[in-house]
Amino acid sequence: MKKQHFVVCYDIKDSKRLKKVHRLISKELLQIQYSIYYGILSLQDMDALIAKLERIIDSHHDDVKVYQTQSLESAFIKGKRSTDIMLFGEEGQQIFW
Repeated sequence: MKKQHFVVCYDIKDSKRLKKVHRLISKELLQIQYSIYYGILSLQDMDALIAKLERIIDSHHDDVKVYQTQSLESAFIKGKRSTDIMLFGEEGQQIFW
């Protein structure tokens, strides 16, 4: 099963739903900002995560975006870098800090 790189961001209006979404996404992906997550998952695993999110969110008020992307090793960073986050690629090599 080939794995893909994903970025997920959300804006959840209700605090109860927000906690549920945060808890769910945090199990699968790495939080890189307040409501922005990055991870490497198979398409099937991402589809399963999206299905779980659809059962939590209110589609009339909440917003969840999923982007299939490239590895963060090619990411452009401007400004302050966080020293408490370090990412590793699928092979275990450090790709970002």
